[in-house]
Amino acid sequence: RPRLRQVVRLVALSYAGLSAVCIGGLVSAGLPLLDAVCYAFSAVSTGGFMPNTGGPAAYTDMPVDLIVVIFMIAGAVNISLHWSAIRGRPGVYWRDPEAAFLLILAIVGAAVAVNLLTVVSGEGIGSDIRNGIFNVVSALTTTGFVSEESAPRHAFMVFLLAGFAMIGGASASTAGGLKLSRALLLVRQSARELERLSHPHGVI
Repeated sequence: RPRLRQVVRLVALSYAGLSAVCIGGLVSAGLPLLDAVCYAFSAVSTGGFMPNTGGPAAYTDMPVDLIVVIFMIAGAVNISLHWSAIRGRPGVYWRDPEAAFLLILAIVGAAVAVNLLTVVSGEGIGSDIRNGIFNVVSALTTTGFVSEESAPRHAFMVFLLAGFAMIGGASASTAGGLKLSRALLLVRQSARELERLSHPHGVI
């Protein structure tokens, strides 16, 4: 029973705190309270529910999609890291290999997506950056937010987003997919096997 109580407290306080901060950020950005609550709950839980047809990216005059991006990433991070940060150890984010891998994938994927969008969209670099980041993070965290304004218009980008959705978020997070820990192990194992091809008798 004490162990169960500790786990419930970890989950409840972490997600309640993230949701409260997200709601506050969205309301301060100009979103109505009901929409802010819906998007906060959906972003933190990586659930993808949208109270309007346009999605977060439809609020082009407000930084709603960028706030949602931050909390989608927070929802895809291991919950134990949030608990450690709440207890005064924020450095755990930088030492966790899954969190670092998530950030690397998000940055690289966003850069690729922005380059593709600048070729096919013609909507301006600012809009392409916002849509590229939003699409990649929505797929990588398996949240599934999508709108007509940010829908992928390039075949390679569709495959990129599908690949990210297969990888998913960190273990012990609300995100789905293969999980970053398994993907990271596959990458390291692949690198090891490639090195063994050139040094078959090496101890690696």
